[in-house]
Amino acid sequence: NLVANTPGNTFLFDQKNKIFAATNKELLNPSIDHSPVLNAYKLNGDNNFFSYKLNNEERLGACTKVFAYTACITESADIINKPIFKAAYIQVIALIVMISISVILLYFIVSK
Repeated sequence: NLVANTPGNTFLFDQKNKIFAATNKELLNPSIDHSPVLNAYKLNGDNNFFSYKLNNEERLGACTKVFAYTACITESADIINKPIFKAAYIQVIALIVMISISVILLYFIVSK
């Protein structure tokens, strides 16, 4: 049950490109088309990140061969980008504060 403890949507393809293990049990439904993930993986190769569209939503993923199987992990780009944008926002605010403090200190040093 190690697959269930991983983040994102983790799943394993067999030799016939059918999913046989997944963290999201809905992905085991044989009627779901997994060709966008497989095509992106074939273009990018093992252990390389790729992006693909699914239902007009950008998703990010990575796959690798594990013995005779293909292991993939995918996630919505929005979920991945949210903490990145938050960190960038915090850094911009910190930069503005540091510049303001530097200008004020420089003003007092030069004015004396």
